[in-house]
Formats: sequence, C-alpha cells, structure tokens
Amino acid sequence: PGLKYMHSGGGYTLLQLVVEEVTNQSFTEYMEKEILQPLGMNNSSFLWRPDLQPLTATAYYYDQSPVPNYLFTALAAAGCYSSIVDLAIFTLAGMTGSSGELPGRGILLPQTVQMMNTKVTDAEKLMNFDMDIGLGHYLINCKGIKVVNHSGGNIGWGSMILFIPMTSDGLVILTNSNNGICLIKNLILKWLEYILSKS
Repeated sequence: PGLKYMHSGGGYTLLQLVVEEVTNQSFTEYMEKEILQPLGMNNSSFLWRPDLQPLTATAYYYDQSPVPNYLFTALAAAGCYSSIVDLAIFTLAGMTGSSGELPGRGILLPQTVQMMNTKVTDAEKLMNFDMDIGLGHYLINCKGIKVVNHSGGNIGWGSMILFIPMTSDGLVILTNSNNGICLIKNLILKWLEYILSKS
C-alpha cells in the first residue's frame, strides 16, 4: 500500500535527507555535480542563484496577482529552478539518443531507467487520465504506446514532462499561473492526438 504514495513531496524530502546523509554534501551541491552539470543543464539549480534570478519568470495566482518567489527547504520536492531547454535535455536523457546514446546518459544505468518506466502499482486518475505508477514516473497506455510523464507544481506554477521511449518523442510544458492547468491538459491531448496519428 505504501507504493501508492511514492510521488508525495514528503517522500522526495526524505530522499533529499538520505542523499545529504550518504554523500556528506548539501542536496544542491550533489545535484549540480552529479546530475545537472554532467547533463549540461547549466540554467538549472536547486539554489536560486544570482545568475538565475533575472531569468526567473513571475508566477501568478488565479486572480492574476503576482506570487512571491517562495524558497523551499524541501528542495527535492519543490525547489528546482530550470528552463524549458534544460528540461528538454533532462527528458531526452531518459530515452535512446539520436546517435545511439543510452538512456540514463551514464548517470543512471539503462536498466534503472527501464525500471523507473515500469508499472509498480495500480492505476490512478490524474488530470482525467488513467495512469499507472512507476518509480518517479506516471505511465499512460495510449493505444498500446507507453507515454512516460511527471508533473510538478507550486502556487502559481505548473509543469509537465512527457516522453515516449519507443519513438523518442517528448514534450515539456511550463506555465507560470494557477490557471495553467487548463493549458497543460489541452496541450497534452493535442500532443497525444498528434503522436497517435503518426503511428
């Protein structure tokens, strides 16, 4: 039963503490050294660095008033600053590259990536889609095609990463408004419609 809640913010916060305990580094230092820099995600950090501050969009409430930039202690769950280009790099790293690069790009073993994209517990409803749950990912079965995805959001923010390991297609969506959920849903539906039309 505990697997049902593996996507909780609390679970990722515990993982953050484990990483810090095992590596004797701050979570920010570890992620930059072991994940972000090796992938070339130079505009991403779990620290609101001075160079990222002028690049950071303003988030908005439902009434279109601006949301303050909250700094979270739970970095693994809610503290990543990134760009759409960097998140596209991250998404591509989960698939076979155009030149035959293995999923995981040497940071994770391809077998680990495959395990992340394998169902470990029953489906649940999210944004009107039936999704199975893998390790850190949701899995949509779209007419026999596995679509891997993960969503994120804070007050004023919404995001979604989707990719299809079989075809190496991917989509990254970032919004900076609480109203962005409708846009995200519509983009997902249009993208899936497009992908299915190609198969």
